[in-house]
Amino acid sequence: MTVWLYPKVVADGHGGYVVAWTDARNQEYVNGRRDVFLQRVDSLGNPIGMNFRVNDVKSSKGYDEVAFDVACDGQRVYVVWGDRRDFADWSWDIYAQVMDLDLVGTYIQGDVNFDQQITLSDVIFTVNYIFKGRPLPEGDVLVADVNGDCKVTLVDVIYTVNYVFGKGPPPVQGCLP
Repeated sequence: MTVWLYPKVVADGHGGYVVAWTDARNQEYVNGRRDVFLQRVDSLGNPIGMNFRVNDVKSSKGYDEVAFDVACDGQRVYVVWGDRRDFADWSWDIYAQVMDLDLVGTYIQGDVNFDQQITLSDVIFTVNYIFKGRPLPEGDVLVADVNGDCKVTLVDVIYTVNYVFGKGPPPVQGCLP
């Protein structure tokens, strides 16, 4: 069960909004296991791009990414949060992400870990998704569908490996008819 909590909305300076919230989609909702997610929306509330996890370390028991805030200056989005990743003394620390507004919610087909490049790390995430049932880092699972067949299979892994090593074509955007 996904639990969405603590929504915050700020104007993006262009007639739309940036929405942030905590979400337990990547793990069971136990002991505060929530991540901070972000979504850009237009003036009518329609999503622009996809929503994605903002915090840089996936939440686990005790991280409790629930104290957060979001701001936008029309060019950049700023998200700050506190978590307890330092298990040595169980104290809270403050972390932040700053991103270009125009890139919020965008992705490159095949860039499964959303680091703006397609590498073997993306292959590893996809293999873990296919064979171990682990979730992809964020958003729409079809970001891993690099051959355009609207499924994520071993064929996508091979396609990505061939692309990374320069032996294959670039990922296909969207599902082919």
